[in-house]
Amino acid sequence: RLAVTGAIKDTAIEYDDIAYYAAEYFLKNHCDALLERYGLEEKPKDETALLEAIGKKRGALVSGGKINLNKTSAIFIHDYRSGTLGSITLETPAMIEVEVAKTEKLIAEKAALKSVRKKNWKKRK
Repeated sequence: RLAVTGAIKDTAIEYDDIAYYAAEYFLKNHCDALLERYGLEEKPKDETALLEAIGKKRGALVSGGKINLNKTSAIFIHDYRSGTLGSITLETPAMIEVEVAKTEKLIAEKAALKSVRKKNWKKRK
């Protein structure tokens, strides 16, 4: 998610990788924004079909009529970052709840380990 937003430098990432992640997320959670922005008739079946449709619509083609996936990915990510797709977050309330629960569990496990280490250290004295 950080790479999609631009928080990680573009030189450290591959646009293709983050575009596939973003496409999967958008298809599940914000499909209407994609259909409207790119003028698609129907929901693509998967992220590959979405990126191919965007490439065709935006003219990101190479010889032989094939899609230039790198250019298409860059276009898609730029559209998200510039707000062209709308004010969309890359988290849902359900995702946040899961992450909070995982974090609380990790904190509790760490506290338990620390308690055990303290007891063992006191026994050695």
